[in-house]
Amino acid sequence: MKLILLLSLTLFFISGEINAQTPFQFGRISASEMDLEYYRNKYPDEPAVVIGDIVSYTYENSRTSILNLKKIREIRYIILNEPGIEYGDFSIPFYDVKGRGENIRYFRAIVYNRDGRRIRRKRIRTREGFVYELGDNWFLLNFALPDVKVGSVIDISYEKQSELLFKTQMWEFQDVIPVEFSEFNITVPSFLNYNFRFRGAEMPSLVEKSTRSKSYRIGGRVEISPGKAVITPTVRIPDESKYYRYVKMNIPPFKIQPFTDNLDNYSKKLYFEITGKPYPVPESKESALEAWAEVNRPILGYENVTGYLKKCMELTDSLAKNFIGVSFNDSIEWAIAEVKKRVSWNGVESYRATNYPDVVIDNASGNSAEINLFLIALLKNLELDVYPVLLSTISNGSLQIMSPNSSQWNYVIALVKSPSGEDILIDASVPHPMSGFLPIWATNDKGLLLHDSITQWVCLEQNIEIIENSIYNLTINENGDLSGKIEILLEGYGKYTFIQMMELIGEELFWMGYNENFGGKLLNQSMEMNIDNPNPLRIRAELIIPEFAQIIGDEMILPALLFETLEENIFKDNERLYPVFFETKLNSSSVFKINYPESFTLSYLPENKAESWSSLSYNYEFQDTGEMLIIKTSDFLGKRRVETDQYHEFKSFMEQKVKDNNDSFIFSLNPYID
Repeated sequence: MKLILLLSLTLFFISGEINAQTPFQFGRISASEMDLEYYRNKYPDEPAVVIGDIVSYTYENSRTSILNLKKIREIRYIILNEPGIEYGDFSIPFYDVKGRGENIRYFRAIVYNRDGRRIRRKRIRTREGFVYELGDNWFLLNFALPDVKVGSVIDISYEKQSELLFKTQMWEFQDVIPVEFSEFNITVPSFLNYNFRFRGAEMPSLVEKSTRSKSYRIGGRVEISPGKAVITPTVRIPDESKYYRYVKMNIPPFKIQPFTDNLDNYSKKLYFEITGKPYPVPESKESALEAWAEVNRPILGYENVTGYLKKCMELTDSLAKNFIGVSFNDSIEWAIAEVKKRVSWNGVESYRATNYPDVVIDNASGNSAEINLFLIALLKNLELDVYPVLLSTISNGSLQIMSPNSSQWNYVIALVKSPSGEDILIDASVPHPMSGFLPIWATNDKGLLLHDSITQWVCLEQNIEIIENSIYNLTINENGDLSGKIEILLEGYGKYTFIQMMELIGEELFWMGYNENFGGKLLNQSMEMNIDNPNPLRIRAELIIPEFAQIIGDEMILPALLFETLEENIFKDNERLYPVFFETKLNSSSVFKINYPESFTLSYLPENKAESWSSLSYNYEFQDTGEMLIIKTSDFLGKRRVETDQYHEFKSFMEQKVKDNNDSFIFSLNPYID
């Protein structure tokens, strides 16, 4: 019976979307459509609501390109409380290179406000917007809409035209506020290859798929650069274009939760892409690898990776002859050093080179692909077995395995096969590359080895465990002041990430933050950061924290884990919408040796504590020698992700951890002896 009910409800909602009508018409509104109390009762905790958001894409004839992609969007909001007034600021991003790319053809907005029985309207036009330059040829057309207040309804309509036919278009069905109705329409010429892919747990409903008679003009005067055009024969093509209409209704707001890898991985959105050729659609994860290999063939093509590597190898041939090392590791370290001497990362993430190798060297700067492909070429000239690996960074989003498309890539690294067959990953674009380690942003699940005859997924999370050992030799006096020496040793990924961080923020800023964390004063700080030294990275300092222990009468109370105490569980939500994500794995230990004053006796020693769940564990041991406290702790995080169905168990583990952290030592003042 329950299954039948569930199926009935599902069919009800789907049929509602199929038969859904657009809920508003731009420029027309009635008093009943501005019922503030209705929306407040329906969404009591929300600042605003999207009543409707409709977008339509069509391909149109163009004077400067083969075709233009026209986007028309209409959206209606209602403002429910003061924080919602911020929706009166509306921005449209666009890409423009000297008048080529994207442009906003028009913008119109109307702000409606109730005035008794009347509805007052304030109209806004395109000329009232301000353009801000964002960099890298990106701009923002911004509008500060007037008269927006609680109860206002806002209508917005604009048209954007684009010559960038192969640019991936994205439509977000979900927002951080409720969306009652969202609609995506597109009409595509039959002679274009295209691909839809979706993100989010629930896909929108395809409510209509049909053909529409269109006519396209290809050719004529085509501008190939500003002020320069060519004349080509004009051909009119009658076409039965394909039309798609997707609808999603009653979409809950997208909630932000901490420790999420990339929120874009989970919000409901649709991607539409024009492709050079039809991409294969895999039937299973097993067949997906072959489909991806087919997708990547154009990237490997001569004018892309193959051709670029050939030019790099020609450029580095004489350089490779200068190598005088003997071992496999010598070859890698020498090649990394030679690359870093010649080129620095310009901050651009890419899987494609945009400049010739000699230009990159002349500029002493390049994107991530140019640097890593240069490294690969040099390693090839050293006769190492090395390959490029394509990946999607964490900020770019998780790889959608079942939707092969090259637009998902945005980064490339190097993979070297060791004599024993081990895969050694390298990213030479970071300030201080180390073989076997990748920056956090590149450790996004898996990448794909790029080769014409080898196709394999590559695990990007091979070496992401921070190994940290802390040693504290401390003294606490009768006033509760804590002082002494600290030493922290970092190994593995901990050493690698710390060295990269120091290059970005510098030692001074690091010590400022570290000092604030302790709440005291640090003296005689030092770091040993020799990258070539295989020993752990060492951080040393002297520490003074006045009145660290609490004095109550004849008792002195000291937190059991001192300044490493975990005071609260940050995982407070009862339900988890997305997996919990940790940037790294962790294997840490600490030893505290605390001398306490002879005038005090330890009257309470916490019990030893230990707990484990899945690949997480901790252990706390406490010992009193009569003159010194010895605290030994270990903390192990052996997994990077906690899935949503494991969240309640994980939350209970963390709650117990906080409870076990918040114990105390109690010292009693010795009776006075004359």
